[in-house]
Amino acid sequence: MTSTVNQPDITSTSTPLDRRSPRTLLVAGYIFDAQTLVQWAQHLTGNQYDLENVGHVTKAFRHVKALAQKKYGITMQVMGEEVTVEDMLNIVVTQIRDFPDGCVGYPEDKLPQFNEGAREARVREVMIKEGFDPSKLRFGRKLTGRPKYW
Repeated sequence: MTSTVNQPDITSTSTPLDRRSPRTLLVAGYIFDAQTLVQWAQHLTGNQYDLENVGHVTKAFRHVKALAQKKYGITMQVMGEEVTVEDMLNIVVTQIRDFPDGCVGYPEDKLPQFNEGAREARVREVMIKEGFDPSKLRFGRKLTGRPKYW
């Protein structure tokens, strides 16, 4: 006997699904935009980063990611399909789940929910301690591809 898992009905969505572009990893954590990233990086490093320069924003991300990983074991990832500063989202990853049906265009409201728990409380505390603006903390989830490394 095979068990069935309730899969969301995605046939009625108006967003086209691109099954050739799988996004089979569902991550949850604190999501923030490039402007918030640059502000946090400037606070942490004392360096100045130009928000209009993708290279500077990338460097800011690398500096924050390295510090978070080395000092606290916290993982960060860049999210999004576009490589523009305006569309860039960053996430401090706190939970990961396989999601085999995920793909570009999958309706966000059909994704499984994650709950904030002890890990998120610890990460939140660390982020605030390290100068992250608590009003910018937003817990959320995003589909992503398989990263080459964490």
